[in-house]
Amino acid sequence: MDPTRDAFDENEAIIVCGLDIEAELIRRHLGLSKLGRKKLGQIAIARRSMILVFLSVTWLNGIEVDEEREAEISDMVSAFLLGLQSQY
Repeated sequence: MDPTRDAFDENEAIIVCGLDIEAELIRRHLGLSKLGRKKLGQIAIARRSMILVFLSVTWLNGIEVDEEREAEISDMVSAFLLGLQSQY
């Protein structure tokens, strides 16, 4: 194995496939069908990042992550993504 390769290099095809699936869901269900693959991928990455940040802050504050908290995070991220429709 090449020592200069990292985890992304090793798993690039799987990562890109996952982003494409997520981008397709965003395109179909959030009314963003006119956006290109690159922009949809950027939105998918931003969505993942927001979820991780909210979960991390929850954990850092010592709050239990239960179904209720997951639903709150999901609602916040969904509200942000739905707001994108008006920008495109």
